Amino acid sequence: MPQVGSVAATVVILALAEEGHFAEAENLYCFIPEKDTASMNAMINLYGRTGDVSQARTVFDAIKNPDVVSWTSMLQANALSGHLQDAKNLFRAMPQRNDYCWNTMLNGFASHGDVTTACLILQLMPQHNVVSWTIMLTAYAERGHLALALSVFDSVPARTRDVVTWNVLAQALAGNFHVDEAMLVLEKMPHHSLVAVNSMITAHAQAGHAHVARHLFKNMPARNVVSWSATIGAYAQAGYIPESLELVRAMLLEGVKPNEVTLVAILTGCTPEHLAIGRAVHQQIARSGDARDRFVQNLLIQMYGKCGAVQEARKIFDAIADKNVFSWNIMIGAYVNNGLDDHALDLYKRMAPALPSALGLETNPVVATALINAFSAAGSLLSAEEAFHCVDCKDAVCWTSMITAFARNGDGIGALKTFSRMNLEGIFPDEICILTYVTLLAACGSVGDVEEGRRAHAKITASGFEAVPVVANSLLSMYSKFGRCDEAKVVFEKIQRKETGAFNSMISALTEHGKFEEALGLFPLMDIDGVRPNDVTFINVFLACTHAGLVDKAWELFLCMVEECGIEPSEKHCGCVVDLLGRAGKLEEAEKFIANMEARPGAVIWMTLLGACKLHGDIDRGRFAAEKAIEIDPADSGPYVALASIFMAAGMKDEADKLRKRLSEQQRRLKQSQIREQGVEFTREEGQA
Repeated sequence: MPQVGSVAATVVILALAEEGHFAEAENLYCFIPEKDTASMNAMINLYGRTGDVSQARTVFDAIKNPDVVSWTSMLQANALSGHLQDAKNLFRAMPQRNDYCWNTMLNGFASHGDVTTACLILQLMPQHNVVSWTIMLTAYAERGHLALALSVFDSVPARTRDVVTWNVLAQALAGNFHVDEAMLVLEKMPHHSLVAVNSMITAHAQAGHAHVARHLFKNMPARNVVSWSATIGAYAQAGYIPESLELVRAMLLEGVKPNEVTLVAILTGCTPEHLAIGRAVHQQIARSGDARDRFVQNLLIQMYGKCGAVQEARKIFDAIADKNVFSWNIMIGAYVNNGLDDHALDLYKRMAPALPSALGLETNPVVATALINAFSAAGSLLSAEEAFHCVDCKDAVCWTSMITAFARNGDGIGALKTFSRMNLEGIFPDEICILTYVTLLAACGSVGDVEEGRRAHAKITASGFEAVPVVANSLLSMYSKFGRCDEAKVVFEKIQRKETGAFNSMISALTEHGKFEEALGLFPLMDIDGVRPNDVTFINVFLACTHAGLVDKAWELFLCMVEECGIEPSEKHCGCVVDLLGRAGKLEEAEKFIANMEARPGAVIWMTLLGACKLHGDIDRGRFAAEKAIEIDPADSGPYVALASIFMAAGMKDEADKLRKRLSEQQRRLKQSQIREQGVEFTREEGQA
């Protein structure tokens, strides 16, 4: 190829990268005689898209005077590939930062599951735009944090909300089974685009409402492959695999070619019960000639792994000629999810030598961090440790994952030791890895190590993170577990802008250690500071009132919660009130309160009243409460035992004996019922076989 001009080549490279023709773009770059900053920026962008961060860094380092595009392209390559520590280092070194840089960091952490750090970045941003809000809205929505998602949506100025913002909110509502609200959102949207309706179909699919999705699909004036795939996905995710295949046939008859999303919809919808259909789809793919496509092969590995057919997954994995990182990760994940930790670790150790050295997996902690998190979530702490020790150069994110793994699995001492080793190697948490300190404080509290907790507190103070809300709340919780309310109060007083969480932690700490008046004294300070109490706040103050015997005060706070704060009483709130009235001997008032509850009282409420009846020897009311609890949960022996105790205390031995006999008969009937159900299930399985 003859030499080409830099400007023209740069335009073509960007176009080729956009279309996914990476090899052609790379070849063209080689024929540029004098590579300028713009052409090198285009290559950084290309390598970032392919996940080849090492090569992107090589090009970046070769630029004599990197401009803002150079920095942001390199930052995006690191953030989107999960190289979060490198992204942080680059972010700190940037000569200037714009909104795009901040949003890149925000999206990097949010998209890789670290919502806590993403939220912290959002707080640190000098200004927000609709992209920032949408990233956080998406992060919360994808994880089912509906209240937080709604809060973020409300923070977006109405004039700046775009179709993406509306779509994400609709998906969040429908995905959390708030279908009516989701439909209202669709009605309020300024414009009903094809994208908007497709998003609603997808949202209903996620909520399991396949027929609603099909109804929306049928009434669409125009459809595209996304509409078809979303509706097929709705049926597949709802478990209607045969129906989804019928839709695929209809799609083909209309001349619409299924895309990768369609395959994803069917294969990801397959569960162990639909393994036969998954195999049939696999055979259809093989006949079409797509079985050698790496994307399809990765999908099949994932499907077989989810269905428990690990050997079939491994056969496909072994047949892939050019395995990429995703191939290895999916196969390792299949082993982890099926409890085959040894196989997962063995494959992980073989992964780095098998992949191109340009990926740097022998020293890169990204894959190991993901594996540590997977083992930790599965409760396989030893396997998580082994994966951790395989990493040569551990970054702060990798260390934090291991510390969190110890804490999550109840090994506080292991978490503390790992943190100490982390410091000895010269690695310290920064504003991005602040979760390390939160985990460390929880570990100190769990093992009761006061001195280690104080040392951690000193490090936090020296780092300047003491006033960060999530850290301050963790400090309060830790000192509360130690019984050091005075030290907790010092932390609380240092917080300049106290949030609801800080007040809740302090009120809870004071209540747990018998300082009820002090705890209740903090409640009016919330109003003075402009801090709105939440449902947890009222549970804490109700507990303080209960232990202090302040019936009138509790009732005053209950009315405040309902009438002034607009918080609907939960069963926990009502249970606190019943407990308070019961302890005070106001059993009639407690019974009336239960009768006036809007929701049907659960067994816990009736057991609370029964406990109060036992305390005060109220036989008739105790009998009534016990019968209500038994009606809700016949298998629970608690109501029988408590009522029998009341009878015995009143000298009614015959009644107590009758009750015990009734309990024995009830347990016998339940056991027979379970045996019958098991027999029916066994017969059904035999028939299916």
